Amino acid sequence: AGPLEEDGANVWPLMPPGVTADDIPSVDVYGDTAYVNLSARFMEACAVMTAKSEMLLVYSIVNTLTAMDGISKVQFTVEGRQVDKLAGHLCLSDPLLRNYGIIKTTNN
Repeated sequence: AGPLEEDGANVWPLMPPGVTADDIPSVDVYGDTAYVNLSARFMEACAVMTAKSEMLLVYSIVNTLTAMDGISKVQFTVEGRQVDKLAGHLCLSDPLLRNYGIIKTTNN
């Protein structure tokens, strides 16, 4: 699923084309960390993303999960293994914290 027509012109899908819910096989929480396991196909689909697209995709997931009670950081894995990068623009070797700088509010 992605944005609906009635969402307006300033809304666009963040997931790469061809990626489905099956490409995020699990999200597990241990302590205050959510572990998001991605498929190899998800990672391959991200390989052509721009730095901005990758940042928006990754932090849309991070910010969504860290909005939940008890989760303060997110660690990404691919096929259950820790990865250093997804599309090559962000370092994913450590858990990521919420990024308040990209959250749009009614004031910005």
